[in-house]
Formats: sequence, C-alpha cells, structure tokens
Amino acid sequence: MKLPRFSVHPFAAAGIFLLLFAVPRTQSVAFVTVTVMHELGHGTAALLLGKRIEKITLMPVGISMKISAAASYAEEIFIAFAGPFENILIIILSPLFPQSGFIRLFSQITLALNLLPMATLDGGRILSAVVSLAFGEGAGERTVKFTTSVTLFFLWTLAVYIFFYTAENIALLIFCAYLFAGYIASNGVE
Repeated sequence: MKLPRFSVHPFAAAGIFLLLFAVPRTQSVAFVTVTVMHELGHGTAALLLGKRIEKITLMPVGISMKISAAASYAEEIFIAFAGPFENILIIILSPLFPQSGFIRLFSQITLALNLLPMATLDGGRILSAVVSLAFGEGAGERTVKFTTSVTLFFLWTLAVYIFFYTAENIALLIFCAYLFAGYIASNGVE
C-alpha cells in the first residue's frame, strides 16, 4: 500500500502559531482531536470504497485530503458525508472524552460549517453530487457555484455586522476571507 504524500500549506504556520500560543491548551487539543477525527471519517469511507488517499495537507484551519476520484455520485456523497457523520458521532459520544465541552462545541461548529453548501466544503460536494444525480452532469457544479456565492455574501455580511457591532471580534471576518481565498484558489471564479 502506497502511503499518501504529506504537505503543509504556506499559511499553515499561522494556524499552528495560533493553536500553540493564542488558544488555551485544552481548546487546542479539542480542536486538533475534532479535526483529525473528521478527516479520519472521510479517509475511512474512501478506504472502504477502495479509494486511495493521495495527499494530506495541513491547512491554516484544519486538514485537507485528496482522495482518488469517486466512481459514482453515490460514492462522492458517501465519502463527503463521512466527515460530518463523524462529527455527529463525536457529539453523541462527547461525554466520554476528556474536555467533553470543548470537544462537543468544536464538533458542532465543524459540522455546521462543513455542511454549508459551498464548493470547498463537504456540503458543497454533497449538494453537487445530489443535484448531478437528479439533473445530470454539470447541474451540480452550476448549483454549487450559485450557492457558494450566496453563502459567501451572507457570511461576509454577517461578519462585517458582527465586527462593527462588537468592534473587536474579527474571527468570522477572517474565516470568510479564508473561505473566499479557498474558493478562488480552487478555480471557483472564472
């Protein structure tokens, strides 16, 4: 079995720095645990379907896995939903973990964010596969381009509102910038 390639995103150092020096240790451990478990969900589903994990990248916020192409829309849905399903299991089993409150919280946040219907997230992959399955190839991609634009617009609006209302909380604004950059980098903008 050939091992996947490992890489580090150029801006991953910023995320690592924040985890090590700006976030309390218990929260950092909970965040890393939830992130790894989420990606293990995708990896396990891919391996169950006989797919190969080609590359694992440490990102500024989380981990990204490149998996060999799904043979069908059903496989794509299964692999994409496996990460959020793992978050649901973590939420249910969180009382068994040390730091259960933070584990549950980060798992809920990861679940909610990953199910957004955006091209770079699990929700976008699931939506694209479901729409393509129902309406033919290409319909899913067009739908997800639209939902990504709408979702980004609302997230940016909310982020700007929160920033100006609180005058100090820029976390959502930074996250929106990260999502927007990821969308552009994945050739989402023509």
